[in-house]
Amino acid sequence: MKTTTPLPGQSIFDIALMTCGIAEAAYDIAADNRVSVTDDVGGLDLTVADNISANKKVVEFYSVNKIVPATDTSNRSFSDVKPEPDVEPKVEPKVEPKPIIE
Repeated sequence: MKTTTPLPGQSIFDIALMTCGIAEAAYDIAADNRVSVTDDVGGLDLTVADNISANKKVVEFYSVNKIVPATDTSNRSFSDVKPEPDVEPKVEPKVEPKPIIE
């Protein structure tokens, strides 16, 4: 069992991805720590059990690349975010299926 302290702005899902490599682990982490997956967990000491399903490649990728997700957007304003003017949406051409000839 390991203990982690989420940073401000981190959610249970962020912790699940960093420690287990799969978002589904958030539900086990929340239940084990008696919190909801929607609770603000910044600053709490959370335990992560060793028996939770994991994707070690994702955990290693986050660690090696120093990825620390913090997906809480509740205190942020997006009013300044504007789309880039020169970017056109990419539209894939429709491909008609070829008839099967027997």
